[in-house]
Amino acid sequence: MAERVASVLCLERSATMRAVLLAKLAERPNLLDRVTVLDSTALQRREIELFATDGLDVAAIELLTLPGEPNERRWRAELRRALLPTEH
Repeated sequence: MAERVASVLCLERSATMRAVLLAKLAERPNLLDRVTVLDSTALQRREIELFATDGLDVAAIELLTLPGEPNERRWRAELRRALLPTEH
């Protein structure tokens, strides 16, 4: 993970993988206070829309059903940042 990142939100549905991530973060105290780990299954659309800050705009948000798993659904979100005039 890049040291220049201000904050990161990690979404993971597996409790085991969340625990692994938190254990790894505990080894990097300089990152621990900048990383939030959440259960991805708990998100609602309005919470995903909150990612649209600091120049990011929501391009698309979809709630998808996994193939062959009718009870398993996942969010897919696309956010875009407008290019600054000097970034062409």
